[in-house]
Amino acid sequence: MADWVISDDQGVAALDDARLVGVGEPPPEPLPAPIALRLHDIVVHDNKKWFNLFGGAEVRVDVLVVQGNLLDEQNATSFYTPTTHRFGDVRDETTLPLDEGGLLAFYGWPKHFLDMSVMVSRDTDRADDLAVLLSQAASSPELKASVDTALQLAAGGGALIVRNALEAAAVLGGFAYKLLRQVSGNTIGVYHGNRLEFPQQFGLGQNPPDGGAYRQQDMSLRFDVMLAGAPAATTP
Repeated sequence: MADWVISDDQGVAALDDARLVGVGEPPPEPLPAPIALRLHDIVVHDNKKWFNLFGGAEVRVDVLVVQGNLLDEQNATSFYTPTTHRFGDVRDETTLPLDEGGLLAFYGWPKHFLDMSVMVSRDTDRADDLAVLLSQAASSPELKASVDTALQLAAGGGALIVRNALEAAAVLGGFAYKLLRQVSGNTIGVYHGNRLEFPQQFGLGQNPPDGGAYRQQDMSLRFDVMLAGAPAATTP
């Protein structure tokens, strides 16, 4: 399992709270529109500490979003969305140059939960995007186990099955982190967190809700989960 700098497992904490009744069940009112999850203000506050270099760094940001809506039972990998973005000359206290709308990490109709892993790496060798790395590792035990869990979740959404699916999502995030460490000079597991459909509404709104940022050990970020009409373009 990866060691995440920022751990924000609010969905797991809610499932572990025995007082919550109906966790994993559909909410009374379905969401009226798809969801857009966008990352903002990703900052490496001390890149010399993390990347062991002076001057600017070529970096990549890889995001893996896992959710419980199996869109295509013939393609069980449809329950996760990997994205890769690359940035040049990143210096200390530099906010990565995302566009005004942020980095779009997920767009669609999730079910049961959203789970997100964010990783930042040196990009010296221009290794394949995360989607390609995961595709090449399709026969791995970690991916196969996650697919099996997704198929179980498609058949029912009780609290125990959702809990198992969240555990599988964490394993999948850790596996993505391991793949990146194998192809990159240096990879940091910046963030891992999750939100439930009920009662957390996938974390709709600002995260953190006070409008600030999650920060630990010279890493910080924030993200929004918003109802959306159509996906906006992002700067690669």
